[in-house]
Amino acid sequence: EESAGRRRPRPVGTPGGGPVSAPAGTTIVLSRTRGDATQEIAARRPAHDVESVVYWADWQAYFTILSVGIMNDDVFEKTLRDPLLTYKVHGQATAERLMMKETKKGRPCEMRLLGIFEDGSKRVLTLRDDEGLEHLSGSAGTGDGQFWTWGPAVQAEVVRRFQAEGYEGLRAIQLKPF
Repeated sequence: EESAGRRRPRPVGTPGGGPVSAPAGTTIVLSRTRGDATQEIAARRPAHDVESVVYWADWQAYFTILSVGIMNDDVFEKTLRDPLLTYKVHGQATAERLMMKETKKGRPCEMRLLGIFEDGSKRVLTLRDDEGLEHLSGSAGTGDGQFWTWGPAVQAEVVRRFQAEGYEGLRAIQLKPF
């Protein structure tokens, strides 16, 4: 009844949906062929008629009846607009994923690092240019903000960038929590 009323899918297996092994009280074993479940599902008619057309009068009648049960006008308007908005947002998100363009960073990096200078002094330095550092290490997991995975190549590049900003005598950096 449930599968005939299309409330549940029809069972997969032998015709009529019987068990694959021997039913209780019989010695007959029903066997299945390879790929029969896939063939049976492929042979079913689709759950929805893709060729169906919703006419204006039917749409209007449906939402007229629906509006009787929704007392708040704002909720009713949201009920009407949400499917259209969801479809639009989904389309925009899909289009954005398919576009191959370089994204701009929203704001500069402001990572605080401990700089060790040649004279033995230490100072807290702020790294503001982290562009491309995640590609220098050649390791996985360095491009998602996990700076503790940086190797010596990345640290040498950070020292070079600080020296280019005017920090003379900088020997090394350390990642310290501040």
